[in-house]
Amino acid sequence: MADTQEIGKGGASGEPRASSLRQHLPFLSALFLADIAGAFETSMIYAAVKSIIAEFGDPTAVGWMVTIFGLVGAGCAAICGRLGDMYGRRKILIILLAAGTAGSILSAATTNFGLLLVGRGLQGLGAGVLPLLIGLLRQNLPAERVPVAVGLIVSAASAGTAGGLVLGGLLVDHMSWRSLFVASAILGALSTVTVWRLVPRAAGSDSAARLDWLSAILFLPGLALLLLMLGKGAAWGWTDGATLVAGAAGIALLGSWIWRSLRIADPLIDLRLLTNRGVALANIISALVALGALQITLIFSLLLQSPTWTGIGLGVSATVSGLVKLPSNLLGIAVAPFSGWLTQNRGERVPVFVGGIMVIVGWTAMIFWHGSILVVGAILCLIAAGTTILYTAIPNLIVPAVPEARTSEAIGTMSVIRAVAMAAGAQLVTVLLATSTVSKPGESGRYPDAAAFTLTLAVIAALTLCGTAMAFLIKRRR
Repeated sequence: MADTQEIGKGGASGEPRASSLRQHLPFLSALFLADIAGAFETSMIYAAVKSIIAEFGDPTAVGWMVTIFGLVGAGCAAICGRLGDMYGRRKILIILLAAGTAGSILSAATTNFGLLLVGRGLQGLGAGVLPLLIGLLRQNLPAERVPVAVGLIVSAASAGTAGGLVLGGLLVDHMSWRSLFVASAILGALSTVTVWRLVPRAAGSDSAARLDWLSAILFLPGLALLLLMLGKGAAWGWTDGATLVAGAAGIALLGSWIWRSLRIADPLIDLRLLTNRGVALANIISALVALGALQITLIFSLLLQSPTWTGIGLGVSATVSGLVKLPSNLLGIAVAPFSGWLTQNRGERVPVFVGGIMVIVGWTAMIFWHGSILVVGAILCLIAAGTTILYTAIPNLIVPAVPEARTSEAIGTMSVIRAVAMAAGAQLVTVLLATSTVSKPGESGRYPDAAAFTLTLAVIAALTLCGTAMAFLIKRRR
């Protein structure tokens, strides 16, 4: 297979010639399929919740399957992004996809929950492919085509998420939860072969460099412990010994990692990239969006399924709730490339403004209009579209701000920051929704009432407003 440098060269500068994305359809299709595979594995587990609990008899089992997937995916995004920059993104991508496929096969075949958890952890490696995909886009496409291509790849995540929920439900209902992992294995194998066949080979930027293994040893368990504390703190109790130990150990390890990374010349993850204005703004916006707007599924699922006697809930089933959210998932497939088009033609700050305003209007509207499924569904589409525009705009802020050889590393770092903010945001939303609750006589459960939802929606709108305001600090395109 031809080397990327030969395929992409245009002139003396070595930059790829300007061309239509149609000329790169096979290459883009391979990356699109790889992102679909990762997103499918992320969402499919929610369709199997009831069946897995029934087989293993432990409600916490599904929680651990979600947790380990997220922990592995977050750590993989940063570390493997850097490994891809160093040793070749295509090579690392194929390894991750193959490992995820092996995890799916293991999970489908085993009857032991421990091995099922191991398989789910291997699947989590597939969730860390986005930094490699964006790095490959920059490596193989003309610079002016990258923003829209990033949008296409982000749209694949929407397609994969929708597929995991819808196809996952059909497979579980008509076959078994194991069929989910069989489908995931087929998709993973197909994406692995497609990347191997259609993505051009290219050497890494610095394959002879010495790998900073000590940073990895400090970073990975530190991040895992911090995310574990944020994710399980409410269930364990915030003053429980396990929570405190996990939090303290995670912070200590990450603190040591930061200290080391800033002292050595060539760290595994160069935190000095965050001093770049574009990179710093992108990560601040990403964190604010993750704290608030990206909690959309948690909030809307609860609002739709809460009983009507709460004064705000619509009392629908989980199935109806999923159907209400489905159009917003599908809308993301179309909106993400539009965000890239805005970046390509209007500059980096415009999609932040457009997406942010849509999200703010949506969350604010929900405070006043939430009485019918149709209205809630329409507002959900508005919020989801705006969030997708923002989600796509953030990596498009980072790409032109960092050296090509550090692209996947920078996107991986953003993914980690977003994962931590997502975990913290879930706890923030939980606390806000618990500020005012109501119960029905004769029933044990308590639900957030209208006041709690109003407070939560207002806080999310405020967080999005802060993120949108950051667009004023983004440099105008000359």
